[in-house]
Amino acid sequence: YVPLHNNDAELAARKEVRYRDISFQTRNQKGTLAKDVFFTIIQTCKKLGVNAYDYILDRVSRKKLMPSLVQIMVDKTATPVY
Repeated sequence: YVPLHNNDAELAARKEVRYRDISFQTRNQKGTLAKDVFFTIIQTCKKLGVNAYDYILDRVSRKKLMPSLVQIMVDKTATPVY
């Protein structure tokens, strides 16, 4: 299997467009903002290998047992890959 391209930004945009086509847009600006934030969190969790459901539940419940996505990114970039 060979992908048509390997551009991560293009792949993320495709997922957004597919979602928009399925859901037929949002009703107002607040809905668009909420969808964009939620979609960004989901996609970031996928790229970092974090369970998005567990992460959102951790943040909504204010337990904060999981590190923030920013901290996970910093940790992953600080760790050398051999």
